[in-house]
Formats: sequence, structure tokens, C-alpha cells
Amino acid sequence: MLAALMRLKARSFRATPAARIMGRLTTRRDVMALSKDLALALADFWNSRVESWTTVSDTPLARRLAVNSYYIRVAPPEVLADPASLESILYLKNRKAGATRVDEEIAIDFLQLVRFGLRSPKDALIRDSVTVADALLRVDTPNGPTWHRYNGDGYGEHADGRPFDGSGRGRAWPLLTGERGHYELVAGNDPAPYLKAMAAMTGPGGMMPEQVWDSAALPERRLFPGRPTGGAMPLVWTHAEFIKLLISRHLGYPVDRPAAAWRRYGGRRPEAARAVWCFHAPNPPDKTRAVIHHRVATPGADPLGYRRLEKCRRWEHRGQRSRPAQPRNRRCRAVASEHHQFYPSMARRPALGRHGLPSRH
Repeated sequence: MLAALMRLKARSFRATPAARIMGRLTTRRDVMALSKDLALALADFWNSRVESWTTVSDTPLARRLAVNSYYIRVAPPEVLADPASLESILYLKNRKAGATRVDEEIAIDFLQLVRFGLRSPKDALIRDSVTVADALLRVDTPNGPTWHRYNGDGYGEHADGRPFDGSGRGRAWPLLTGERGHYELVAGNDPAPYLKAMAAMTGPGGMMPEQVWDSAALPERRLFPGRPTGGAMPLVWTHAEFIKLLISRHLGYPVDRPAAAWRRYGGRRPEAARAVWCFHAPNPPDKTRAVIHHRVATPGADPLGYRRLEKCRRWEHRGQRSRPAQPRNRRCRAVASEHHQFYPSMARRPALGRHGLPSRH
């Protein structure tokens, strides 16, 4: 039962960078060496680029809360090639007036970076992001602290207690109390207060709800601060988080932290030796270096960091064999990146030959 609950929780975060990095690190041991090396290189690259894709600095919100920078909830795909896209407009379907700036949309998803062993709770950026999240999302109820999913969430009852009808106001989620408890555990604090808060937010039958009411009481609608709303109950996801936090407290570390991630990163940001680009991703700017289909060039002394090109081969996603192949639009390409950042200002685009590879170096 516990294993099923944990898998349910893992699937819910399948789209976050942290979960994707974990997927690359926890591949099967019998995967061929080429696939394993590429998977680890991809995990290192993504892990090294999380901040450049999902953080902002010196925004009006940062100045108002006296922080340097912070993680945002979601970034548009264009951020891979255009950092200015973080200043674009994000539209939320569960709000009637559903437009907000990307760099002002905040969630607590970044705590997974600490929980999975990718970042330290002492990291200045993590601490600044906690400050921002607490300022915008935290709610202190009579039963303990809890958090909203993100600012401007419209999934919940209206202000007068009417049920969600396609729009509304998102309420506080006990699930997120458990996630904060895991962060506090890694930071060296006792998560017991968060377990007690989650237990106190249950319904009459002891079931844990999706959301709890976070405004003044509305007795006529049976809505009371810190008590379940009309949302889903039980929410098995919340029960799973409670059980995991209980076990994590006993172990002294997050029970769902992959051992492979902790061994490789230990909460430290990596220095990626390779950079990976995909055909279906937004085109990089003109100043980017040439990209090479799946295999990485040997670094050398030339301005692009290459001395020679290795034979181009396709990486089979099922990990069975690798054979020469022409690039296809659904496959990824990789570039050497030991001496330069991904978009170095000194880079140039060389002449491309057969299969889109640099013709000479």
C-alpha cells in the first residue's frame, strides 16, 4: 500500500525538473554504457541549468521582499533560448482574470530540489525563495501552518463559500504542509509540528482533505478555518505525504530521496561537462555553438572547445544498442561544454556540413 502511495506521489511531480533529473539518475543497471553515460550527462546538464531556466532576480517583487532572487512556478519553453521570456504573461485557466507575469507566479515546488538532494537548504537562493513563498502563500490556521499551491490559484471555493465552478479562489493544501516538513527535516529541524498540523486538519472520519478553509468562518456553509473545504476527501496524495514524512522523521532523511542523486550531488550544484539540445526545443540564439547529434566532441584548444568529432550515433531510448544514423527531429543533440557556458558571447556558428554537423575544426 505504501509503495502504491509513493508511486502516486512521484507521478504527480513528473513534469518538474527535479523529477526529470531523478529519472536520468535512477535508470536500470543493465542499461548499456552509452545510454547510461548520456543519461548521466543529461542529468548533470539539467541540474546545472535549473537556476538559469527557473529563477529571476531584481524584480519588483524581489525588491519589495528584500531578496536577491527566487524560483518561479513555471517558465515558458522560450526561456531555453530567450531569458527575457521570463517577463512574459502567463494565463491561468481557473481564473476569470487569469493573466499574471511569469516572474511573479510563485509556488513551493522548488523545495523538491532540497528533498531530492539536488540543493542544500542552506543555499542562499533556496532561502530567498522560502522567504518569498512564505510571504505570498503561507496561511496560519488554528490547526497549524499550510500553504497555497501558487499565488492567484483559482481552484477552490469562492469568497462567499460557493463551490468551484471553473473559477474561484484556491485554498490551502495540507499536502504542502507535509512537503514543508520534509524541507525542515533536511534543514535539521524537527518536522513533528507539521505532522501534527496535518493530523489536525482531517475531517470527522480522520480522512485528509485536498484543501482547508483559510478565511473567516462561514457556518452556514460549514466552512471553518483550518478545516476541510468541499474539495476531494480523502486525498490519497495527502495521506501518502503524511506517511512519508512520518517515516522520514524516523530515518532522519527523506524516505523518497533517491540514493543515486545523493551520491552524485549531495545537495551541491554540479558543473556539467556536456550540454544537450533537442531538435523540438526552441532554436538557440545565433551566438550558440554548433550542436552535434548525441555524441560529444573531444574538447580542444579552438574557440568552440572542439578538437575532433566523434562518430555520430543514435542513442536508442530502450538502451539495447547504438548504431550510426542520420539526425531525426525527435532526437537530441549534444555539445561539449568544458570551457564555456552554454551561450558564450565569444561563440560563433561554424559552417555546417553533412547531417548538420560542423564541416571542419
